[in-house]
Amino acid sequence: MPGFNPNEPRDKLGKWTDSGISSAIQKKIDKSISLEQNTIDYGTDIKINILKTLQWGKENNIPMITTKTNPDILARTDIDTNIMEINSGSDFWKDPVRNMQKAFEQGQFSTENPLHIIVHETAHMKFKGLPYSWNGIEDKKIAGEVSLYAKDSPDEFIAETFTGLKFGKKYSYNVLSLYNKLVQKKYN
Repeated sequence: MPGFNPNEPRDKLGKWTDSGISSAIQKKIDKSISLEQNTIDYGTDIKINILKTLQWGKENNIPMITTKTNPDILARTDIDTNIMEINSGSDFWKDPVRNMQKAFEQGQFSTENPLHIIVHETAHMKFKGLPYSWNGIEDKKIAGEVSLYAKDSPDEFIAETFTGLKFGKKYSYNVLSLYNKLVQKKYN
């Protein structure tokens, strides 16, 4: 089956004609974050890049704070408070454009958009309560079609796939079926 394209027409029932994602679930996903502006003009000054990211979050009603933790952590979401923490101690923020491009080329993430990290963390806010381990090897293999990070857990698979869809990525029928199955567990 061809990949999913959110711009393709819907059938008479309002379902995506190509994905198997129910229209009720898709409506909740669409409402969970709208990207008024899906790029930031990043430079190479970490302080300015962090400020631009925080401003973008404010404009999109995403609660964010800055923190300094393990430099390997780019950002994280505290699912108890629903606040995203941007790690100003990570070198990633010195050049988010170049660093995302490199990570995407290595298959680490599902998109190369520097806002990927923020949208990914927003997905954790929206879909909290998902399982943190895979039930079978087949699901983990399917998740690998999205990104290396998506293979870590169903939680990361949902966040990576959600982010890819928000930035216009197309996925296989198997990926979308797994995504639909996991999201339905959350919303049913």
